Amino acid sequence: MSIEEIYSLIENRNLKDDELRNSLIQTIINNILNSCKNKEVYIIGHNNPDADSIISSYILSNILNSMGINSHFSILDKNYDYTFHDKKLLEENFKYQPEIVHNLDNYFILVDHNDLQGLKKENVLGAFDHHVIKYEIDNILEIEYASTSLLIYDLFKYKYEFSEEEKYLIGLATLSDTDYLTSTRFTDIDKELFDELNLKIDVKEYQKKYFITTNFSLGVEKNFGINKKEYLRNNKKITRIQITSYDDNELNNYINKAKELGYLLIWLNYDNNTTTIYYEDNIIKLNYLLSSTYLVFKLLEDRKKLVIT
Repeated sequence: MSIEEIYSLIENRNLKDDELRNSLIQTIINNILNSCKNKEVYIIGHNNPDADSIISSYILSNILNSMGINSHFSILDKNYDYTFHDKKLLEENFKYQPEIVHNLDNYFILVDHNDLQGLKKENVLGAFDHHVIKYEIDNILEIEYASTSLLIYDLFKYKYEFSEEEKYLIGLATLSDTDYLTSTRFTDIDKELFDELNLKIDVKEYQKKYFITTNFSLGVEKNFGINKKEYLRNNKKITRIQITSYDDNELNNYINKAKELGYLLIWLNYDNNTTTIYYEDNIIKLNYLLSSTYLVFKLLEDRKKLVIT
């Protein structure tokens, strides 16, 4: 099997009981764990980390330390301010301070992303992620879970005893990454796992307290910088802007800016639960929330095939 075929099989969560798929997943996990032997390993999330990136780094570090691997919950010393969306959530619920890493010659495991972001490939031992694979490193375990934290929980729940606090934090990361369980990325499989955490919380109350939509007083330029992510899809670099709001008052201004820059815009309206997608002079309106960039890519590609046909 090619590496693309392997990753495609692993990604298919409908085959969760498939022996070959499970064997491939375990092989990648073993490759990562074996590469950590006799090394000091730093677990890091992506730049400007959100709750999922920080919490999954912390959880994975705990798991690896329990296995005898010298592991550090870490952040790099540049571009690592918490994203403003999750700053309050983390400040009020997460009491741990990551170790700040200055030396890029250390060994790293990536969580919640799988691109090098300035690191040397030979220093990255693997990645656990739920985003699109960028093929920049080896030993990537990427599956489209609702959050990377939930992915790590599912991978290790029979090998590691998660504390009640760790389960609570995994739940918070999942709430944040699914816009408090409203996103289409929160599947039935994710719900089963989330329910296993047995959290005694009122999701609606947490949403009211912590869910922060886009601050339009910052202006279009600033929000394009804050809410920007870059992807490589079918050998094409795509810059995505995601905006959250309770109305569409500013929508046309953001479409015009996305058109000017050639960006993909995903606009989520949480008042009427709708999504507006702009890309390459096309506007798609959906009567549901679609926050997963991966699923937006699939939607755009499927519609393009229909047009070509």
